[in-house]
Amino acid sequence: MRKRLLLLNLAVILLLPSIALAISGDVAGTWSSGSTVTVDGDIRVAAGTQLVIEPGVTVQFTGQWRFIVEGLLEAVGSHDQLIVLTRANPTEASKWSGLRFEGADDASILHYCVIEFAKAEETYPQVRGGGVYINDCSPTVSRCIIRYNYAHNDNYNGAGGGICLSAGSNSIVEYNYITENISDSGGGILVGSGSQAIIRYNIIDNNEAYSAGGGIYMAAWANAKIHSNYIRGNI
Repeated sequence: MRKRLLLLNLAVILLLPSIALAISGDVAGTWSSGSTVTVDGDIRVAAGTQLVIEPGVTVQFTGQWRFIVEGLLEAVGSHDQLIVLTRANPTEASKWSGLRFEGADDASILHYCVIEFAKAEETYPQVRGGGVYINDCSPTVSRCIIRYNYAHNDNYNGAGGGICLSAGSNSIVEYNYITENISDSGGGILVGSGSQAIIRYNIIDNNEAYSAGGGIYMAAWANAKIHSNYIRGNI
């Protein structure tokens, strides 16, 4: 009888959805498909380490925390199992501070991800990049939905409500839907000085900039290749 109860309890445990405790600090390893990861402090993929996020994972932030990548991030979802990075609660206080690639491994990739409800509103340079900030590295961003993100402060330093491609970025940004983001410059995308990114086959619509570039803003001395995008309804 005791053995039968043990087997029954084990079966119940295996049938339960994957639940993650709230995390903060350095992260590495694998977040398994179907998991929900709750973040209650800044998290970082440190240089020399790797984090793999499998299809169907939801990462929810309880407040204005940053997801910093200095190492290798492989967030590869699928058409029917998106990876979702979002706020934990439908409140302004639960918005997070975005995904920030800082000198990360160039092999990093975001594929079939949703990045939403992030905001950057601190001083420069933290105000650059509402949803995704890429600096001095070249991760690939493909087939993602990037929406409802925000980059603004009182000095109007906000850059790239959806994506900010800063100096030294040769990223490929392709086949994404970038919509309803807001920034001071570059509501959808900002291409900073020194960037040689490739931006192609995206839909960039209904984004807003308070200063310049509702859809895309390209800074002086940027050398991006921008083609075959559908850009409409930006302000």
